[in-house]
Amino acid sequence: MTQLDLGPYANRIIATRQIPPRPGRWVDLPAELHPTLRQALQALGIDTLYAHQAEAFVRSRRGEHVVLTTGTASGKSLAYLLPVLQQVLEEPASRAILLFPTKALGQDQLRGLLELLRYVEPGGVTAGVYDGDTPPDERTRIREGCNLILTNPDMLNSGFLPNHGRRGFSHIFRNVRHLVLDELHTYRGAFGAHFANLLRRLRRVCDHYGSAPRILASSATIANPAELAETLCGVPCSLIEEDGSPAAGKTVHFWLPPETKNGLRRGVVQEMAGLLPRLVAQRQRFIAFCRSRKETEIVLKESRDALGAVDGGHDERELIAGYRGGYTPEERRTVARKLHAGELLGVVSTNALELGVDIGALEVVVQAGFPGTRASFWQQLGRAGRRERESQAIVLLAMAPLDQFIGGNPEWLLARRGESAVLDPDNLLIQLAHVRAAAAELPLTLADVRCFPDLGEVIPVLQEAGELRAAGGCFHWTGGPYPAGDFSLRNIDGDRYKIVNRQTGSTITEMDRPQTYKEAFPRAVYLHDGQQYLVETLDHVGRVATVVQVEQNYYTEPDVRTKIDVLLVQKDQEIGRTRAFFGDVRVDGTTVGYKMLQFHNHQNLGYEVLEPPLTVQLETEALWLPLPDDVHQQLAGLEQDTVAGLVHALVSCGRLATMAERTDLQGSSFHFMDPQSGRTSTALILHDSHPGGLGFAARAFEEIATLLPDALRLVERCACHDGCPACVGAATIDRSLVAWGLRSLLQETPPPTAVPGLPHLTAAERLGEPPLAIPWAEVPARWEEVRQRLASDRSPGAAALRQVTAVRTLATRLILQIDSPGLVAWLEGDSSKLLLERTLRRHLQLPEGCEVQSAVAAAAQEARQQVAHKLRRRLDDLLGRT
Repeated sequence: MTQLDLGPYANRIIATRQIPPRPGRWVDLPAELHPTLRQALQALGIDTLYAHQAEAFVRSRRGEHVVLTTGTASGKSLAYLLPVLQQVLEEPASRAILLFPTKALGQDQLRGLLELLRYVEPGGVTAGVYDGDTPPDERTRIREGCNLILTNPDMLNSGFLPNHGRRGFSHIFRNVRHLVLDELHTYRGAFGAHFANLLRRLRRVCDHYGSAPRILASSATIANPAELAETLCGVPCSLIEEDGSPAAGKTVHFWLPPETKNGLRRGVVQEMAGLLPRLVAQRQRFIAFCRSRKETEIVLKESRDALGAVDGGHDERELIAGYRGGYTPEERRTVARKLHAGELLGVVSTNALELGVDIGALEVVVQAGFPGTRASFWQQLGRAGRRERESQAIVLLAMAPLDQFIGGNPEWLLARRGESAVLDPDNLLIQLAHVRAAAAELPLTLADVRCFPDLGEVIPVLQEAGELRAAGGCFHWTGGPYPAGDFSLRNIDGDRYKIVNRQTGSTITEMDRPQTYKEAFPRAVYLHDGQQYLVETLDHVGRVATVVQVEQNYYTEPDVRTKIDVLLVQKDQEIGRTRAFFGDVRVDGTTVGYKMLQFHNHQNLGYEVLEPPLTVQLETEALWLPLPDDVHQQLAGLEQDTVAGLVHALVSCGRLATMAERTDLQGSSFHFMDPQSGRTSTALILHDSHPGGLGFAARAFEEIATLLPDALRLVERCACHDGCPACVGAATIDRSLVAWGLRSLLQETPPPTAVPGLPHLTAAERLGEPPLAIPWAEVPARWEEVRQRLASDRSPGAAALRQVTAVRTLATRLILQIDSPGLVAWLEGDSSKLLLERTLRRHLQLPEGCEVQSAVAAAAQEARQQVAHKLRRRLDDLLGRT
């Protein structure tokens, strides 16, 4: 690359760090590699493999489930394709399902795959993308003839599994040998919980057809890739994390915008729009990441404006392009193709290009602010640079607490590679959605307790709703024709609006209601691919925003106000000096007006009130904690928002305890009046960000006795001095005050005066030897040992028996104590008892005439009634009932 010359911007660099190059490790092609595959690789100039690619091939061939976590551009695609192609060449009828989190990534991966297949014997291996954009004739061809089917989780949920008995699909599920999961780190929080349950449904359909695909997963560098893979897939996974690919070094510059006359710093959008034309002039090939769609469009327009007015009359506006959600698939594919071909010098993008879409060899990455997680930071950095050429990265530091902290502490960002990805696969309300879909796919049996741990609670609710019918020890679906369509894996609002150009009649894009109310309200300036469109009308009946292309000097920024109202207090409990409340709340986000901001200098040209205002209502579940009077009075008069520090610590620990992502569980504060005392106070609140709630706030309420002390420890034990983004959310918030506030929720404390400083297996089990049957007299005392043995038992009754918390023996009766009344009722059926007895006899010395009975404790009965209530409410949400 040419030397990066920042010119007048050089004095904005406050820190520079070098990331050293990494040598490569190559190994010979595996000896057992199919000759056809060997010849294809050699035709592409590949005579050796990176060490991690060869290791993935060897482990997969041994029958292991593999998760690979290496750097960007380290050849992960070839690592999982080699064992898949080897299997197809050895068994031509075999199939592989390759899941990608986005349609764009699936299409991109197909291009690389077809390049390799060009050198495989004609017709020996076939592949195709099966997604929402695939024409009907092409879908038929792929179902009936392709060995490798590239798709996404949404299509697996809505198209593949509900239609598994159709011609083509049944052949796929009978012969699927590999399941490839690319970009595994994207499956976190609620989306990850949905995906884990989707894979449970996939496994039971594969079991039905007698197949058991091996997992091949790839992930960005995160802290817990093996744990994430095992949680999602339900099987032990073998981790490969030593990267054998070479990498040139990187230079990371930290850029602090200058102060303006009013004492504030210039925005990162302005700074980026000034920098990118300079990179174009130097013929640097770059990718610039923005944090929102609006920022992407502003940077693109302002950069193009500058490039259209360069000296000499050369118009270079078309040398850069935008890339974000909301562009059509054709628009996105065109941008990626032009980047790869060198027809573009740069692209301005949201995090949509973090994933592994092939955009060729770039030289510079620019980030308009820290992207929010280290994992995203490293993914974005990896989009530039190749093995032999050093790349540059520029991090523009926004006026945000975390950005400013990173500016003074670059090592905090660079020393570690990524956070842990968390999710709760057993989320009760997400299980409900997938149990309904699973029941419509195949009758529910006792073996399905292995897939869905709360099946015993879900079934009675679905029976009561008339959606299940019991027959022969199984439960058959009698509900609507398409329960998989009652929910979204990504919890996206299904209320879609079209943005239509009045002059051409064409649809520019589609948006959900919340986004429409923020970007396409009447008189808004909507930006798309650097073009301005004025919103003339917003039709709420037809769900259409009509726009017309304009040229003007400003864009619009919505003024959104948030209000929280308590609808119903479901329960409360005393905790320290306050009470923890749990119930239903309504979070109103109302666009009341908008500002008109001038392009380039971003000055406010005026404010307009929106009549009528546009409100998006979210009715969901929340946990909230009113502040005691002394805490409220102490913090109310401070200039710094110490309450925000309390919220930050509480929501940080809440997300960890509930395995929620940022987009799943939100934290805030609001004015709450206690219905019992009539006292009004500021309250800290954690609420689900999904309609009806998905159980995150409910779990936080259950964990509140440990959640508050955990939040206090987070603040007190932080290594910072006064406060930092990690513990209290901002370096400007006094850590001692936040610690005092949290401690005062638990016990009365004087205001501060200073700153305070997997199951173990036996040897026989490891060797695959069956354990000895446990004597009858020892069964109650050794039941936990029995449960551990049942973990590796694949018989239908084993999963149900794992739910038994304790047993009692009475003469020749074995009484199973279970916390689930629904499961007890199921297990009392004659066919179920027979299955249980067969499974138990493999592990226990049962006496002749032994009778197996099930019982439930009274306390568990009461708790499960509350669970059933939650499930009924969620079922109403799924069916659109009020």
